[in-house]
Amino acid sequence: MSPYQQTTEALRNLLTTGDEVDRCYAARALGTMGDKEAVDPLIESLRDEDIDVCVDAVEALGRIGDIRAAASIIESLENDSSAEVCTVAATTLGLLHSEEAIDALRQVIIQRPERIEWDDQWDRWWDIQLEAIKTLGQFGYENNVQILLDIIDDEGHQDIECELLATLVLTPGKGVDSVINRLQDKELRPQKRWRAARALGKADSTEAVTALGRALQIGIPEIRAEAAAALAEQGAQRYLRALLLLLRDESEVVRREAIRAITTLADKADEESELPEDLLSLVTDPSESVRTALFETLASMLKHGKEPLNDELFEAILPNLDSKDFNTACATCTLLGKNGDNRAVAPLLALLADHSIYLMTRRQAALALGDIGDDSSEVIEALAHAVGDKEQTIRLAALSALRSLHREDAQSETLSTESAESIEAEEEAEENAVPLTPLGIILAAIQGKIEINSERAEATASEEAESETVEDEADIESTEEESLANDDESAEGNTSLSEIAAKSTDEEAKLVLPEHKNRVVEPGEFNTAQSTMDAIALDNVEVTLGLHEAEEEEAPLDEEAEHYLGVAEDGKALMTRMRSHREITPKQDVRLLGVRILIGLDTEESSQALIDALNDEDNALRKEAALAIAESIEQGAKHPLLMDSLGSMVAQLALGERDLRRACARALGVLGNHAAATPLLNALQDEDINVRIQVMESLAHLLAHGDDPVASDHMVTDPVSAKVAAEAIAEQLAHKEISIRVAAARALAKIVQLEEAQEIAQEMIEKTIDSAFEQDGEEARILGKILRQAELEMVTNKLLAKLNEAEDSVVRSVAVEMLEELYNPKTEAA
Repeated sequence: MSPYQQTTEALRNLLTTGDEVDRCYAARALGTMGDKEAVDPLIESLRDEDIDVCVDAVEALGRIGDIRAAASIIESLENDSSAEVCTVAATTLGLLHSEEAIDALRQVIIQRPERIEWDDQWDRWWDIQLEAIKTLGQFGYENNVQILLDIIDDEGHQDIECELLATLVLTPGKGVDSVINRLQDKELRPQKRWRAARALGKADSTEAVTALGRALQIGIPEIRAEAAAALAEQGAQRYLRALLLLLRDESEVVRREAIRAITTLADKADEESELPEDLLSLVTDPSESVRTALFETLASMLKHGKEPLNDELFEAILPNLDSKDFNTACATCTLLGKNGDNRAVAPLLALLADHSIYLMTRRQAALALGDIGDDSSEVIEALAHAVGDKEQTIRLAALSALRSLHREDAQSETLSTESAESIEAEEEAEENAVPLTPLGIILAAIQGKIEINSERAEATASEEAESETVEDEADIESTEEESLANDDESAEGNTSLSEIAAKSTDEEAKLVLPEHKNRVVEPGEFNTAQSTMDAIALDNVEVTLGLHEAEEEEAPLDEEAEHYLGVAEDGKALMTRMRSHREITPKQDVRLLGVRILIGLDTEESSQALIDALNDEDNALRKEAALAIAESIEQGAKHPLLMDSLGSMVAQLALGERDLRRACARALGVLGNHAAATPLLNALQDEDINVRIQVMESLAHLLAHGDDPVASDHMVTDPVSAKVAAEAIAEQLAHKEISIRVAAARALAKIVQLEEAQEIAQEMIEKTIDSAFEQDGEEARILGKILRQAELEMVTNKLLAKLNEAEDSVVRSVAVEMLEELYNPKTEAA
């Protein structure tokens, strides 16, 4: 008998001999496992004295899907006095797709059974009726349509119009036609008509799509809005132009739904999707929102492989870079970047250099330059200056663009840093020279050679009519100036960019944020996206660096907090870590961003830069470097130079602050050098839970996937065997924290699969299973999933022994849950 058969036999026995808790757990497990031999005992359980057992038995029969159960479930629907049983029965009959059930379903929909009791003010029949309606709709028979139509406007019934409409559109022909008629019926209340429009979004019918297209002209805004949303759900690309025109609608709700619909259709576009005809008329539309949505749509289509814009369209779109609406300008930048035409480079450079325009327009200009792929010295120099911009989002955009422009065969020139003029020694100036290549500038940023630009350009542009805004900016700028050296000299070297700007941008048509003075955007100001471009803007540096995770409010510990933490000193240590996130200076920020940008590169230069950053005196930079090394290796980087990071990461795993220790533990796991096994083993005693979890994961990964020390010429003086590692990790199974116990179980499940660990495999599996029973069993299901990686017969035998030994149903339920997950065909090993 196979382990599966042994398990199902034990569960079937528990279903008939156990108490009510046992019977519920056994029924659920048998249903999950799909045991067809359990159909008869489960049918017997439909008459169980415990309602919960009846409900679980019905659901289990539905999951098994054996049509033999249909007649018994129909009988429950027609005769059982429990509304809960009848409701589940109605749902299950849909899963079985039993045509025998149609008459019973119709009857319970039309007539309330007298045996069903009210639950306070709620008629439980309504639950049964609703599930019966949904099930009936799955059959798709036209002769069911009239029954549903008789209910839909009957005020004596509950308001389930939306559910009835959703059921009707599943029936081709008469069902869909009835919903179309409701949409077009001018005598109906508007609410009923727009509900019909919403339902038609799910109809598999060309007639429904046509009716929705016509509904865009109905005079009721709510109907137009729902029709637009439904067309998007249908993927109706042929109505894209009509939806674009809907952006002129007088109703805000219609315009909002039109934008959502256009975005959805653009995202669904592929190479076969047709561009709307007569685009030129929309490119020159007087509405900024129409043009913005059009450009975002075209950019999305270009991303999906459409042919580049023709010359006529390109020339018509280009002037929108000068739009006074920043959303339009940003969308134009994005579109021109995706289009990849070098004719857009000069005006994009001008936008990037213009500090008087909205910040996000400059950001999109930088990203567009990276998308176009022009790596001329003019572009590289402009992006190099942008890396030193005082605005964080511009720095990130410039570095991202340089990363896009990086080529392995790039020829190196040099760009002097703006602080080089103050260096008297020629050797020092030469040392500080930045190679004029994308990678050279990124590396210079990491090395701290990029100076942050002064406020001169911004001050010149905003000298006019500044009042309170100037005072606010002064406080912000003075803080930055205290942390920057030689700021007054850092605006040099922009001549070439100014010339470009002068040639490409009319000074009188500078892009500005309408009705707002130029000012620094305060952190947190854009908390919620108000448009598509706002959403793009919110993809900010904090998300890239994960800095938002560390930002916690300072607050004194009160007595309740100290009690929760257990000991006052532990609470103080926690607060110290919370306060450790200090304000990052712009120059430090450039270095951190540079490190993150290198993730995935597999070159000697990038590898050496990450190792240098790992040994930097800046703690934040060291952490980012360790994470970047880990992520680069996970993405396939294999440069031998990365192995030189081993010594530094081992030292910082032992001595670094919490986040750095965790980052180093992660990197050591994927680095593949077994010399890291001993330091990781020692780190199992780390005081921080998250570090300890990462250490276990890394140790298991290293033992399972690490390089062969002999073949790789790795000097491993103190090797760690799988047995030693497993025994050390097994000690963590007794930890009070469930996250530690689960991490230990997951690590052990990987280790016991190794050939060298076979002698201890059974012992480790038994310890893992025992840990669930020694605690309160809350991790039973996750442990069941984890143990799927191990040898099933061994795990099954241990769990069945636990099931037979258990003296009460609570303990038995832990074993049943683990067995259920062990043999659940719909889940994978955790």
